[in-house]
Amino acid sequence: MNQVVGKSPLYNRNVLEIADFDTSYAEGFIERGARVVRMRREPTPPKRGRGQVPTVSSEALTPDMSYTPLRIPATDKAFDLVFGTNILSSVEDPDALIDELVRVTRPGGSICLQNATWFSPWGGRETSPWHLLSGNLARRLYTHKHGHAPRNVYLDNFFRLRISEVMQSLREDPRLVVVSAHPRYLPESFGWLLRVPVLNELLTMSLVVTVERTAD
Repeated sequence: MNQVVGKSPLYNRNVLEIADFDTSYAEGFIERGARVVRMRREPTPPKRGRGQVPTVSSEALTPDMSYTPLRIPATDKAFDLVFGTNILSSVEDPDALIDELVRVTRPGGSICLQNATWFSPWGGRETSPWHLLSGNLARRLYTHKHGHAPRNVYLDNFFRLRISEVMQSLREDPRLVVVSAHPRYLPESFGWLLRVPVLNELLTMSLVVTVERTAD
């Protein structure tokens, strides 16, 4: 967690910890004094368009909630920090999800994201490493071996993440300033790798990026 959010004070801050599976950094945030809301993906999210999910005020948020990737059930500017794990590859349109993350982040707040890339050994999630040959082949092999489809189904609720497209969207969004971006398993000084076509997709393995939301 410190690699992504650093050691900045979180006391009395509203933090959204959002993921598409049951992992959690929430305890670390709570130990640092934050008020934490954990959200996990609903089983069958829509691919495009905003889901019909009611929003609630920050006072009404509960510690554990669910979300659809294109609609987060929180009001505008509800959080000081949004921390997301492997959520960008859970949607067909990452730009729409980024827009939602920005919406629920207050001006001056931060959005911290980490996401395994397609060409990492675990980029296919439970179907790894066969996804490196074909996402559809990996799904069929998993189903044949286990007798049921994987939880993360390629082109349904799991998609190939393109580093160059995500970074371009973040850099060009006038509401955001990129604070840091680098491969997770390399020092921050290797952030230049994200700007090199082809190599950024092949060698990043896992993207770590922190952006700050500017004033409206």
